Amino acid sequence: MPADTGASTTPLERIARKLATDRVLLWILGGCLVLLAAAAAFPVPQTAVGLSLRVRDVRMRMASDYGRDVDVLLEKGASLTASRFDRINTFEPACQTPQEFTLKGELSIAKLKLLAGAELAVGVSGAQGLDLTIVGPAAVQIVATGRVQQNGRLCSKAGAMFDLDADKGREARLVIDTALGPTSDFRLKDLWVSELRFVHPAAGTVGLTGSDSSIRSGSLFVGESDKPISLREGEVVTLDGVAGTVQTIALDKDDLYVEFRGRVDGVALGPATDRRDLRPTILVWLSHSDWLTTSGTVLGAVLLILWRVRVWVRNEAAD
Repeated sequence: MPADTGASTTPLERIARKLATDRVLLWILGGCLVLLAAAAAFPVPQTAVGLSLRVRDVRMRMASDYGRDVDVLLEKGASLTASRFDRINTFEPACQTPQEFTLKGELSIAKLKLLAGAELAVGVSGAQGLDLTIVGPAAVQIVATGRVQQNGRLCSKAGAMFDLDADKGREARLVIDTALGPTSDFRLKDLWVSELRFVHPAAGTVGLTGSDSSIRSGSLFVGESDKPISLREGEVVTLDGVAGTVQTIALDKDDLYVEFRGRVDGVALGPATDRRDLRPTILVWLSHSDWLTTSGTVLGAVLLILWRVRVWVRNEAAD
C-alpha cells in the first residue's frame, strides 16, 4: 500500500497540482480565444480622426467649453452684407444701422467671438463669395479699412467700427464678396467643435441641418493608420461624438479648404442606407500599441509555466 504523501507536500505544490490540470489549461486557452474574437469583432469606442478636404460648405457647433475670439483673416477689398443680428452698434452718425443693412467697400472682420453652443456654417457663394451663417450666442466686430458706402452713398472712412450681436438661438448672416479685390483673402483658424458636418444647407432650415454632401475631394485618416482614405466628390462622411479642432477653413479658388484633427465616437462613410463603419476594431487598435505585445508575452509565459508544472505533476505521479 503506497504511503500517504499529502502531509509532505507544501501549499504551493498543492496549488500547482490544482492549476496544472488539462481542464484549467483549456479554460484559460478558451477564454483567450473568446477575448481575441471579441477584440476582432467590436470597434473601439473612440478613435482619432484627421480630415483634409475641399468642400463647398462646412457646418459646426462650438464645444461646451468654448468661449473665445476666433482667429479670422479677411483682407481688404471685400464688401459685406450683415443681416438678422439682434443688435448693431456704431458711432458713425452717417451710417444707418437698421436690423438689416448692407455695407460695401474695404472691410475687415476684426473679431468673431463664438460662445459655447454657438453654430457656424461657412459656404462658398457666387464668384469666390462667402456666406457665413451664425447661430448665437456670438458677436462680430467689423472695421472699415477704407472708404465704405451704404446704399450708394459714403458712410464712413477707414477706422469706423461696427459691433454686431446675435443672442442664443438667433440665426444671423454675413455675406462676403471677396471677389472685389485681387488681394482679398479669408481664413478661420482653431475652432474647437463638438459637431462637424459637410453638407449643403437645406432650404428653410436653421443651423447644422443640411442635405447632400458638400465634399469635393480630400483625405480621411482614421486611428493610428498613416494610410489615407481618398474621398471623391459627393461622398458622405458622418462624424459622431466629435471632440477636436477645425484647424483651418480657407478660401481656395472656388472651394473651401478644411483641416480637422480630433477624436470621435463614430466615423462612417456612405449614405444612411449603405453606411460603412470606419472605426478600427479593438484588435487593430491594440496592434498599434505596446499593450498587445506586453500582454501577449505575459500570457505566453503564464501558459508555459502552467504547462511545465503540468509535466512535473505527471512525472511525480508516474514515480
